[in-house]
Amino acid sequence: MSLPYSYTNEIELPDSENQGLEEVRWELYRHFKNSDSVRELEAKDQKISLSFRSLFTLHYPVEFSFSKDQDIKIEYEIKLIKLIQISVALVIFIAFFSRFGITGYLWFSSIFIVVFFVLNLIFADNLIQKLVKSSTPFSEIKLINDDIISPEQKQWIKDPSKCPACGEEITEYDLKCPECGIRLRNNAKESPSDVSNYKTKRFKYFYKAKKEKNDT
Repeated sequence: MSLPYSYTNEIELPDSENQGLEEVRWELYRHFKNSDSVRELEAKDQKISLSFRSLFTLHYPVEFSFSKDQDIKIEYEIKLIKLIQISVALVIFIAFFSRFGITGYLWFSSIFIVVFFVLNLIFADNLIQKLVKSSTPFSEIKLINDDIISPEQKQWIKDPSKCPACGEEITEYDLKCPECGIRLRNNAKESPSDVSNYKTKRFKYFYKAKKEKNDT
């Protein structure tokens, strides 16, 4: 851990001795790409960097790196420069409107800045952990270790072209499985209007009634 300029933590992926680093990195990248809290996503030099939205819509630059001893470890570093800048700006703002004396102002601003800084950091760290643990690698571990999952379904879970629940073929354009209806992702690619260049792809379109304008 290195404060106050950055904060480092790690998450261990349980029972991942048979999984590859590149596979996990790619699955996390796809998961981050579908998140509304992530922007400026980039994968480079075996790392993933992004800007993550946290409390007060404050965006933190975050960098993920991957290592493997027995299980895979996902280490992430949160850059805190923006949080420091906002904290300093708030202290200056308080100084203009404070009715305390010098000593009172110093005590109040010190306590305020520490509480504000720590709460934002804890909140951001919890959200990042939640985002990572909601990704496919973690959900697969939970399902595969469940005794009620059949060997066939375990293969479906590992195959991105099949629904993990029923084995129906799916594409990156599907929000839900066309067979069983299970939700696959939060966002999906928009189906093109011209499918002549996608002969090997399957698309599903939904009719949406157009609202009629009221006569005036």
